[in-house]
Amino acid sequence: MRRAAVLLAVLLVAACASPSPTAVPTASRLSTTALVSPSAHPTSTGLPPFADPGGTVFDMGRLDATSGWALVLLGYGTPQTVTHLMITDDNGATWRDGTPADIGVGTAVIDFLDKDHAWVLQPCAAGSGCSSSLWHTSDGARHWTTATLPFEAVFGAAMSFVSPEAGYLALVSDKGPDNRPTVFYSTADGGSSWTRVGVLPGNWQLFSQDRPLVFLDENDGLLGDVNALQTHDGGKSWTAIDLPRPAGVPTAAQSQILNVVAAGDSVLASVQFVSKTAATYWFGYGYASRDRGQTWTMAWPGAKDSYPRSAAVVVDDTTWFRFPDYTATIPGDGYSKAFSVTHDGGVTWKTVTAALPTGTHFDLESFSGALQGWAIISTDAHCPAGIACSYSGGLPGQLVETSDGGRTWQVAGNTGSGS
Repeated sequence: MRRAAVLLAVLLVAACASPSPTAVPTASRLSTTALVSPSAHPTSTGLPPFADPGGTVFDMGRLDATSGWALVLLGYGTPQTVTHLMITDDNGATWRDGTPADIGVGTAVIDFLDKDHAWVLQPCAAGSGCSSSLWHTSDGARHWTTATLPFEAVFGAAMSFVSPEAGYLALVSDKGPDNRPTVFYSTADGGSSWTRVGVLPGNWQLFSQDRPLVFLDENDGLLGDVNALQTHDGGKSWTAIDLPRPAGVPTAAQSQILNVVAAGDSVLASVQFVSKTAATYWFGYGYASRDRGQTWTMAWPGAKDSYPRSAAVVVDDTTWFRFPDYTATIPGDGYSKAFSVTHDGGVTWKTVTAALPTGTHFDLESFSGALQGWAIISTDAHCPAGIACSYSGGLPGQLVETSDGGRTWQVAGNTGSGS
């Protein structure tokens, strides 16, 4: 599976207060109340990785039939947020803490290439008394090596590796003479050293926590945001991503790419359109490129002032998944347990309604193949209906798996290999 890089802003707003949710079955429900000191690490248990001592599941990824990772934040939304990288080698039956020992306080940027190779970048703002750090592992987070970053102080970052040696990094430094531009770097030695490629055009800023930098190979890359960009020469030059305008959306409305995922030659982008003069939004659009971003067509329609947005998963050039995305605004008309899948590259789509526990819905999804996938399911009432939440994933949640392409789901780790 070609994974989407995790892009997290350093400055995170606090998660909204939540009413008492409808409980998931007790045996697999995750704690969300425990806060521990920065030196404390979760321990390996037979439960999902966030059950002891508790935390917020910020992101996760299934890497193959047995391996995967979860980014767990303790004290999320506070100045003492602590990142923990939890690793499983037995399909979620047990988890170990693979966090670099000296990672410190803050929310890390993580990029996995496969089950062995991963990079963790800990941004650190100027004046905070620490230095930004980058770690690399080649043995599944059992051992880490450190590298020197181009900037000491980093306000925001995005990272994408295409091989154990070749990777790319977009950084916003919060000090220096350049008035905080987004500077683009490349590495050819696994991140030990970095070469400055240039400055991204259009005053591009890394403020969002869910808009990734994605490279498909050493030439073709995309960076989603209000001013979405793409490159076909390894970041030496960038052009705006030009999307066909949907019927009924005025030309003056600005397109905003909220998320980009890719595998093979295929790219899917979740898009909204904004008319600032009329304060009008068109949500939920999906666009597909089958030639690495050269040309785009609409993959599914959206609607004016309509929720939810869509979260896409690309397995390969033929198998794509489309899940509802509730990380922005919680719907007033209820949650859907349905998702869509295509096995012919978007020519036809099939809707699947999952038999999830009552009062739960999909929050985060990751597939390592057309059949094997994970999802975090969460209770339906972790934010008031219709109210925007800074982030809703994993409050609380349960890790579930499928081995039949999403037709059936069960608690992860109960079937051994999950194959």
